[in-house]
Amino acid sequence: MPYTGSIEQKTRLTDALRQLKEKRISDRKVVESISRWKAYLAASTARHETGGLSSVPLSESAYSSYRRGQRRPDFDRAKLIYEFLESGFDPDIRIDTINRFGIDVSSAGGALAQKILGFIGTDDSHYRYKDIDSLCGTYSMYRRNWIRSSEDYILRSIFHIGKVGGVYQMSETQQYKFRNKTIDEHDQGYVFPYSTNFFALSNSSSCLKFYTFHEMYPPLRRGTLVEELMGTVTGMATTGPHPSFKFVCKRSADRPKTGVFNLNDMKSSSEFEDILTYLMT
Repeated sequence: MPYTGSIEQKTRLTDALRQLKEKRISDRKVVESISRWKAYLAASTARHETGGLSSVPLSESAYSSYRRGQRRPDFDRAKLIYEFLESGFDPDIRIDTINRFGIDVSSAGGALAQKILGFIGTDDSHYRYKDIDSLCGTYSMYRRNWIRSSEDYILRSIFHIGKVGGVYQMSETQQYKFRNKTIDEHDQGYVFPYSTNFFALSNSSSCLKFYTFHEMYPPLRRGTLVEELMGTVTGMATTGPHPSFKFVCKRSADRPKTGVFNLNDMKSSSEFEDILTYLMT
């Protein structure tokens, strides 16, 4: 969250400067990294959201005096140092008490992910951002085919969750032919925790999608990979209404083949019994 000069933030900043010294990160390295971050801000649209931080000067001697407690930084310099640490811009200079999520805001989606996490107010009493590690991997995603007049078919797509620059990203890929129509969609987006659920937002040239994940097997336990995900997805394109569809994701060691399955054919196969039990109820 932006630096406001609250007592809590001032305390965190003082503690962060102490931790950096304990980690044997030199004052020069910190100031040089802040300078690189300022250059990044000046060259990107992010500068419009940081209150002109790219123009705030900070010398090594000034930073050293703040760290030693010889004097306190004024508001602008405190904001500069705090929001640099919060940004995760330099992975070698990261303080968990300020950068809670380990996100590099200069990475793809980094600034957006940090804003959404701040907006939804995640805390450690429920699923945490880093718990998404247990979901990372490639899945076969099954759901009702939502092409009009195709209720008797189940769609299989490729669903993937990965981590880049500290940001959990997802994608869903569909490439197949159905009733002489070629489907080629690739949705990309981001995954977040909320309470005892996870959700994802994605976008493509075709539609915007909102996924919710409310059930996992085995139950989420840190350090253990989830094998199955269940939830609902809503796609929004052109005019409504925009109904939700249940889905089941099964972890796959290989890249799944996308396509559609006839519902009656699936009912005769024990392989799909548990999938249909969830999708059809």
